[in-house]
Amino acid sequence: MSTPPGDKRHELERRLTVGYHLPSLAFITVVAGAISAAAFIVWPLTSATRRSALAAEPVSNHHRMIANACERCHDTLFTGASDSRCLSCHTVGSHARAFTSKKVQAVDRCASCHKEHHGQRSLVPADSPLCTKCHSQIAKVLPETRQPSVNDFAHHPEFALPPDTGLLKFSHAEHLGNLQKEGAAPETLTCGTCHVRAADGKSFTPIAFARNCQRCHRLQADPRIKGTPIPHGNVEHAIEVIRAALAEFYLNAPEGGHDSAAKLRERVASETRDIIDGVFTEQDGCKRCHEVTVTGTPGSPDVKQYNVEPPLLRTHWLSAALFDHGVHRQTACEQCHTRARGSTTASDLLIPGIAVCRDCHADPGTPDKLESPCVECHVYHSKE
Repeated sequence: MSTPPGDKRHELERRLTVGYHLPSLAFITVVAGAISAAAFIVWPLTSATRRSALAAEPVSNHHRMIANACERCHDTLFTGASDSRCLSCHTVGSHARAFTSKKVQAVDRCASCHKEHHGQRSLVPADSPLCTKCHSQIAKVLPETRQPSVNDFAHHPEFALPPDTGLLKFSHAEHLGNLQKEGAAPETLTCGTCHVRAADGKSFTPIAFARNCQRCHRLQADPRIKGTPIPHGNVEHAIEVIRAALAEFYLNAPEGGHDSAAKLRERVASETRDIIDGVFTEQDGCKRCHEVTVTGTPGSPDVKQYNVEPPLLRTHWLSAALFDHGVHRQTACEQCHTRARGSTTASDLLIPGIAVCRDCHADPGTPDKLESPCVECHVYHSKE
């Protein structure tokens, strides 16, 4: 028979039970929660080396130097990095500003593309859909653009190349192969004879007369001043050198000493004009490679003025893309530049079309091809 609840015996039995002296379940829950918070949140925050315990994964190598300085990127605990924090160290180009100003979905925050705390994965995204999400409908995103829509590399439009307006007369066909200059040994010229890789390994040093042309094409004006090379690139300087060399020739010549100073000056001036006219107008002179215009001087029609159009030698043809010749160094030049050996004029554009690139490159996932996402050639934060 059970003891009535109000009975003293019942109260004594209740007090003698183990549960009577233990705290309530609610109290235990509150205390356990406080201990857990201290153990997993407060305690790690007291040490920079323990803060990494709160991160989903280690930071990327790009941010390794500030891995324990959470406050460098995060305004408050457990919030993503704000753009202002990113821009305190990094800069963006006009491309990024154009898209973010339009509030394009998926690119309205730096962290939309650059995802941190994913281990050693690069912060630079290589996923083409990040690009094609906008560029496949570029006219809707930026109505003022003239760029065509691009869905993938397989349907990428042909390269847009500027016309060659360099005004240089040059034939690759004449220069590639076995050549022999008078008084010199035969020489085989290849692409690499003139196109020398730059220090960065990616591009080539600009073509220059002194470096690439002069050893074969020495500028000589007249047998009497054969030992005097004509300077290249400055019309006025060239004329002065010719005049000075001719005057020196006559001063040192046996017959020169019999002329008066006035007659000698007149003779030098007259013959200088003839030599200069030949240098600038004959086909083995400046006109061999350059466009030359000759005009008379007002009031002195016998004194001519010469204008040699300077060539514009481009070093970068793909204005919206980057190309690294260094990673293609195992490929023969003419495997891509197939028309070089038959080109007879500098206006021939020898840049290969996109079909040549597709022989080796393709969209990610294409079998037996080099995976080539958009960022293989294009840079989002382009330098201005």
